[in-house]
Amino acid sequence: RNQKMIFRLITRQNSVLRPQVLKNDKFLPIWAGVTTLIMTGMILVYKKGKGIKESHDEIHKLSIDLLETFENNLESQPTNSIVPTLVRLAWHAAGTYQKIDKTGGSNGGYMRFSPECDWKANAGLKVARDFLEQFKVKYPNVSYADLWSLSGVIAIKAMGGPEIPWRRGRIDAQTPPSTTNGPSTVTEDRLPRADCGNHEANV
Repeated sequence: RNQKMIFRLITRQNSVLRPQVLKNDKFLPIWAGVTTLIMTGMILVYKKGKGIKESHDEIHKLSIDLLETFENNLESQPTNSIVPTLVRLAWHAAGTYQKIDKTGGSNGGYMRFSPECDWKANAGLKVARDFLEQFKVKYPNVSYADLWSLSGVIAIKAMGGPEIPWRRGRIDAQTPPSTTNGPSTVTEDRLPRADCGNHEANV
């Protein structure tokens, strides 16, 4: 039941998602579920050192910039804010991770490419990716993979949710995963099905 609530919370665009409402104790299981899923994709695919361009200072400035922008967006568009969709973007980028072969997840930023950007489960997320382009332009050293996952963390904070530990280091792929060694093994059915009860895949 909690998974269904998460799905409604981060996909419904005509709901008033005010921070003071989300701080209610009844939402704690929801935040816990979203936080666990995002952090699974974030931390397990983290690659330390190699290829990292952004500095801690850049990430700090970006975090402040994101929080201010998201809070202003929630205040100015309380019934049609982009902020909940940014949580969904981070969730779906991380949700393809598979523990058995350690493929998928946030690292690589593969939702920029087909087929992942065209999956029905990712419908509506282009508007979120496009919204974040302004920050990619302003902070070009930050990878898309880091930008999307950090945005999910900051979006939860802006809506009154808990502080989520986060670390940088995701590296953007330069080509779709299917162009090197045949078709990608990462498929749409790996994504969490919050509208269909428990997800039974090995994720």
